[in-house]
Amino acid sequence: MKLIKESILFLSVLSGLFWASADAKFGEHLAVVTKLEGKVKIFTHPSNTLPRTLQSNGKGTHVLYDGEYYLAEDAKIGDHVENGNILQTLPGAKAKLVYPNGDQFYVGPATSYRVFFMDKSGHGDTRINLMYGKMRGIVEKGGPRTILYIRTKTAIMGVRGTDFFIAQGGLEESTEVSILRGSVEVTPNNIPEARGKFFKISDSSPSMGDLKSTQVKAGFSADIGTPSVLALSNLPAVDLRKT
Repeated sequence: MKLIKESILFLSVLSGLFWASADAKFGEHLAVVTKLEGKVKIFTHPSNTLPRTLQSNGKGTHVLYDGEYYLAEDAKIGDHVENGNILQTLPGAKAKLVYPNGDQFYVGPATSYRVFFMDKSGHGDTRINLMYGKMRGIVEKGGPRTILYIRTKTAIMGVRGTDFFIAQGGLEESTEVSILRGSVEVTPNNIPEARGKFFKISDSSPSMGDLKSTQVKAGFSADIGTPSVLALSNLPAVDLRKT
């Protein structure tokens, strides 16, 4: 019994040291992969050209994805998802990512998203470009991701501490967002001022107040129309309903 208690105490101290080390080295914006199921990929070292320094290091495979070169490797427990990285789950695969403050993201099967954090000091905003797939986020109000923007093909969402679920289909499919706690500001991505944002690390923070947005509260879901629907101004862009 004494040995078991000492082992538990040792693991608790080790876990605390790990998080303290990760926080000091990478900041509050660094996610750690804590669970994996199936085939999951992490794309790192984004570059407009294939870097020569990465061509012969023997790690992973270099791929051209969404106009940029990446080093693609199989994800492992303990891997970090850093600024500009892409995490991709294949069909049937899942992943869980946890931040030092306890924020969690559950990534569903057949999902691909890219993450940016604008200020490595922990005081800037975080942006997620959900290219396709499904994810659930549990975000602390007032925490490091107090300013969180999520962009899909048809919507831009401003998250301010909440528990939410987002699903984005293919190129001509709508976005669905459901709120379990808190609220999310949803803006259709069919407005010229909104197009093209959240792709570049150098982008300035968007002013959601300048765009026509809908607040989705806890217990409600919203469907944001497909690109072809959004092009028709006489049709509602955001369809609200009780979850």
